[in-house]
Amino acid sequence: MKKILVIAIILLVLIPYFTQASSEKNDEEILLSILDDLDGKLLETDISASEKIIDKFLSLSQLDEMGQDLLDPMGMIGEEGSVSSEKIEEAYFIKEVIQDEGYNQLSYFGYDNKRNPLTIILTSYINMDQKGETYLYINKLKKSPEPLEDPLDKNYSLSKKMEIFDENNDIIDKVENIYLKFNKEVNVTTCLIGEKSGKFSDEEIYKLKDSILNLNGKIVDEYKDENLISLTGFTDYIDNNILAGDDRINLNVALTYYEYDNKTIIWIGTPIITSGY
Repeated sequence: MKKILVIAIILLVLIPYFTQASSEKNDEEILLSILDDLDGKLLETDISASEKIIDKFLSLSQLDEMGQDLLDPMGMIGEEGSVSSEKIEEAYFIKEVIQDEGYNQLSYFGYDNKRNPLTIILTSYINMDQKGETYLYINKLKKSPEPLEDPLDKNYSLSKKMEIFDENNDIIDKVENIYLKFNKEVNVTTCLIGEKSGKFSDEEIYKLKDSILNLNGKIVDEYKDENLISLTGFTDYIDNNILAGDDRINLNVALTYYEYDNKTIIWIGTPIITSGY
């Protein structure tokens, strides 16, 4: 299952990118504006990257040597421990190994010094053409500072948002620099995860669609059931985009209602949402 999940993530993220004219706002400001339109509270930012780094099949020992060199630059803290992935402690990170014929995978799970969950996965396999390939996947979930919003002090709110943007950009720079060491340019996906109380309404769906249209955007695909609405679209306010069939897309928004908590979770990603919803 883990093998299938990682390969699926790689295939999603590795679709070729193209560029468009940019707006005065950066991508995260655009995503956050949609969250604000929905009156959602920001919980965390999911930053992911995946790219083939070597055209070669590597042994587990080679992957481990490579992985150890990645822990410090990405800010992984603690020592390697034997705790399970469900009980990672701040003083430890864990290493998981998957080995099969023509397939090696090494995964590191832990935290950075701000207790943001961090995952680094190295996957090496023999493809259908009997050629070796090695991929690197990096994911960091950055928790939102509390409180993000102070209704009595708009300057405080703005400064907190700018702090979020600066920290996220720092993470993205670190990720991009790691791939550059392998002479690879990587496409980093960003997803804001927020919440609001209660179930999303038809009015809020209309508001969401208006938010996309107001970004000089268009809706390419829509999926809806009783507790989920997912919109995939394109806006030339965001520089990069990917091809999905004949359409260009660079914006993905999903609202999911959880009856047990009576909350709607909001995912807003560019160019797509790579985390499960």
